[in-house]
Amino acid sequence: MLHFDYLNPGSRINLPEVAACLNVQIPEFEILASHPGGMGICFQLKSLSNLETYALKCIRPDLLGDQDSFERFHEELIEETQTVAMRRLAIRRDVHSIEEAAAVLRIRRDHLRNRDLPRAMSLAEKQYSLIKEGLVLNPLFPSLRISEIQFLRFALSGDKILNACQTMMDDQKIHRTYRQLAFLEEVEEISEGQHFKFALEMIDKTVSEDAFSTNFDATLQKRLFFIKHKIYAERYMIGRDDQSGKRIFIREIIDYFLEKEDGKYPHPVMTALVLEWMGHINEAEDLFREVIKTSEDSWESGKELVLLLQRDGRLKEALSEANLLVESAPWRAESFDVLSYLAEKVGDTKLANHAKKKGNLIFDKEKKLFEKLRTLIS
Repeated sequence: MLHFDYLNPGSRINLPEVAACLNVQIPEFEILASHPGGMGICFQLKSLSNLETYALKCIRPDLLGDQDSFERFHEELIEETQTVAMRRLAIRRDVHSIEEAAAVLRIRRDHLRNRDLPRAMSLAEKQYSLIKEGLVLNPLFPSLRISEIQFLRFALSGDKILNACQTMMDDQKIHRTYRQLAFLEEVEEISEGQHFKFALEMIDKTVSEDAFSTNFDATLQKRLFFIKHKIYAERYMIGRDDQSGKRIFIREIIDYFLEKEDGKYPHPVMTALVLEWMGHINEAEDLFREVIKTSEDSWESGKELVLLLQRDGRLKEALSEANLLVESAPWRAESFDVLSYLAEKVGDTKLANHAKKKGNLIFDKEKKLFEKLRTLIS
């Protein structure tokens, strides 16, 4: 956490996480200027690695626990980033500016997906148009090729996703790291469907290769192992009993998700699910609530919190959280499914039926919007 009082112009600060996001080697920055605001402060930084200038906007620590303030801060940050990227694109319309603008639109799109899907889809169309424009300028530009794959995954484009991944993996003109990233997108896509066993086979075959540890990018190795452990946790452990009726516990999976990095769980939602399965209800609940408070995309955590409370017999609390889930994600039909389910559990038939009808209505609208997007891709 940054202590604002000590960060004055001319000071130097070590920011490894920021450096990783910017893909710079030296995590040290010099503060050129600071601009305090109502919700935090914005620093103008110079990287001591590449001497480029960056802006770092920070929220006040005392506002981190205020969900409304956090969401407003994040919303403002995304809007400002989008404005800057579009201005730069208007000045210089090359493949790098196009890539930056497309990436910003993706962030904005994902932020709005559960709250305002029509606006999110409008941004998605603009994003796809930019991706295609960039690939006309440079068909081999690797990060835009990855952006195209990720866009196809957002649009639920089925076989188009796997075809795009395979085409990129087979293209020897593209740097190995990006071909590995395409492989990860393919494995993750397959793992989320009924062919998850095939995804495990793909992972095991890759890991067993002699040159895996030296040839496969270290960051991508972490993502590959996460996909593997997530499959085992969801498909072979959580919710499963052995032949004697006892819960199945896989020690390797438990150790993986309970291991912290820099004092934090790298995958908190999965960790909370594992903790609940182990019987540590309070710890799991606290972790879900922490994600809801501090993450810009907390829908999954909110849903799992509702179901945890329901399984723990705290139906009134669960119903309250289900109502909050609907308020925070009104364009997600599954939010209303969860609310309907909880209303039935507490015996509120009127609310259950209303939520079910509303969910069906939202589902039909979601379906049409995604079909329209896939028509654009075709």
